[in-house]
Amino acid sequence: MERGGSNDAEPLVELLGGDAMRRSVVDAVREGQWDFEPAELPSRLYDSTVALPGSNEKIAVMAARAERGLPLWHEEDRLDYEKLLE
Repeated sequence: MERGGSNDAEPLVELLGGDAMRRSVVDAVREGQWDFEPAELPSRLYDSTVALPGSNEKIAVMAARAERGLPLWHEEDRLDYEKLLE
């Protein structure tokens, strides 16, 4: 489950200007650039997830982020199994 925010990287590119996040880690790896570091992106501009670490849902969220050129991790992503049964 994702919290509010945009799932589309294009508005982020427009907001941050020109080349911000147009080139993802996936693109860099395909081009053989192994030391690529994407531009920092404020976490308020993309969704966090409550998906459990290591779950298929979390992997799908991270894959979707990579495909859109977003950072793989969000500072508010669930980090552990705490409060799972509450």
